[in-house]
Amino acid sequence: MIQVHSSSYNSASLSFHEVSDDLLLTVGYNIESESTRYTLYYHPDNSLEVNLFFGSGSFKLHPNDTSLAHIITNQSDSFRVMPKALGTLKIEIYDEKMVKSRISTCFIFIVQINKAKIDLSPAILQESDYTKVEISLYDSYDNLIPISQMNLINFSLDVLSFTEINQRDLFKISKSTNSNQFLAQGLKSGSYRFIVYFENFVKNDTKMLLKPISNEAEVYVYDKLNTIPNNLLLAPGCNCHMEVIGGPSEKAKITSNIELRTRVSQENMIKLTKQEQNLFLVEGQGVGNGRIFFELVQKESNIILSVYEVNLRIELVNHIEILGFPERRVYFGATFRLLALSNTF
Repeated sequence: MIQVHSSSYNSASLSFHEVSDDLLLTVGYNIESESTRYTLYYHPDNSLEVNLFFGSGSFKLHPNDTSLAHIITNQSDSFRVMPKALGTLKIEIYDEKMVKSRISTCFIFIVQINKAKIDLSPAILQESDYTKVEISLYDSYDNLIPISQMNLINFSLDVLSFTEINQRDLFKISKSTNSNQFLAQGLKSGSYRFIVYFENFVKNDTKMLLKPISNEAEVYVYDKLNTIPNNLLLAPGCNCHMEVIGGPSEKAKITSNIELRTRVSQENMIKLTKQEQNLFLVEGQGVGNGRIFFELVQKESNIILSVYEVNLRIELVNHIEILGFPERRVYFGATFRLLALSNTF
């Protein structure tokens, strides 16, 4: 409430009369755009919605160059920008009702794509496994093209190989619901490179002014892990050699960063001893069922790339049948020891 005092003067005395009234004041923030910098991919079907906050709700726009874009005001809290040419559009936003309010400014960079960046996760995978491929696109200012605008761009993910001629049999590539992500399934072991390929024209036959460049992301696919034998039946005290096959080739550059680790489900029942690079001695120490796990692990990140599991049963031998003999014979005094049988469970 604001109080106003007035005075009147007469010859007799000086007197004051109090007058009161109500005055409604609205205090608000200056009008602002959601961001001060936007990247807008140059395409006739593309557009950008700029949201506004605060202010009186009544505004006007002053663009620095009307030839760069067509601007439409949407009600009182946003405006839409549709590109007409490449360049930097500066828009000043004035509040029409707020006295002496600050002018808000935003910059819209209307751009073409300059380069693509590929990220893989993982970059090392087992045959038939998948890697997630994510594509990021940048303009000549190194600004990231928003994902929402990437569906206007015709590009594909290609596989390169120095040794394979039919490259369609190397990976099965599918695009995910996100316009910048792919899933690639490795179909054949080897070293490959992913690259982004851009069509000469975008949609509506709008020609690209500059063909973008792409980095080459290396990916390595290795043979599935397996063992010989792939399961075991042992008697207590018996042992058997087990060889691990598959995995990265010794010629591959990545092998220095990968190691084969082992673990067993029942340490009191199974003893596993490494004898050579991929050769192990398995010894049964108790009776029961167990499992041996062979894991390929990336050293630096400690990420498990793949796991192969071997089932193992250890039991007492109470009957031996020698195939090919017409009748069963018993050999008195004969001793069978260190017996190991490979079996399919």
